[in-house]
Amino acid sequence: MKLIVDYTDWFPYANIVIPMVVFILLPLIGLLVMGLDRKISARMQNRIGPPVVQPFYDLAKLFNKQEMYTNTSMLVFAYAHLAFMFTAALFLVFTQDFIVVFFTMTLAMIFLVLGAFSTPSPYSFMGGYRELIKIFCIETLFLFVVLTIGIDAKSFLLGDIIGHIGNLPMIVKMPLSYVAMVIVFLVVMEKPPFNIPSAHSEIVQGPLSDYSGRWYGLFKLSHAVEIGIVLLVMYMFFIPYPWLGLIMLLVTFLTVVLIGNTTTRTTYKGLFKFTFTVGLALVLINLIAVVVYP
Repeated sequence: MKLIVDYTDWFPYANIVIPMVVFILLPLIGLLVMGLDRKISARMQNRIGPPVVQPFYDLAKLFNKQEMYTNTSMLVFAYAHLAFMFTAALFLVFTQDFIVVFFTMTLAMIFLVLGAFSTPSPYSFMGGYRELIKIFCIETLFLFVVLTIGIDAKSFLLGDIIGHIGNLPMIVKMPLSYVAMVIVFLVVMEKPPFNIPSAHSEIVQGPLSDYSGRWYGLFKLSHAVEIGIVLLVMYMFFIPYPWLGLIMLLVTFLTVVLIGNTTTRTTYKGLFKFTFTVGLALVLINLIAVVVYP
């Protein structure tokens, strides 16, 4: 049975309450995924690792630390980054326009880069430069996935897309686009070989090098929301079934963790080449198929 069911027959406020519950769960799911990633990665490396709830502890600790910053503009960009990421999540759970969701997420990432460029640290500047390259590569790939889904559904309204799915999930119609979304998820999780902006051994914390305390916590919280958004997109459109969808997401997550622990970091040129050859080719094949065989 599909998860996309009309609950308003027995609960008249379901169209408001259920999206709000999902909206609240998104950052919690993102933090839990981050904790599972650290725990499983540690086990793969023959270590015990931190508890799964460690990201929750880290976030609580960051919000209680002493505030330190170099200028006030970086704080404005931190709040803007968080606000636009939560706005994108809100648009998604309330099934607004998919294009609006995409560009709201992109705008949030631009504020992260502006925050990096607003500080005097060379590590932040280099991390911001790499973040821009990452945004250009991965957001282009994500955009083509959005376009493919919208063209197939003949609408970019999320409600229309969900209604269009019917009994044939998009992982069957667009399997290559799902693979492209796995690449997007890999980059969002900041896993090798594409953890270029946050290359700890090279540029400390990359674009967030000058942030600390609650301001750094804002970005961690936003990152959790971003992870939740990507997972929800993969679930809603590609595998919208309760148990099968969760199993597929688990397999996808474990695949990403395995790739992250068995590969080494590439350069920004490697990310650019991979995205615009392998990644984009996958989506374009499905896009052409959707246009030719609607």
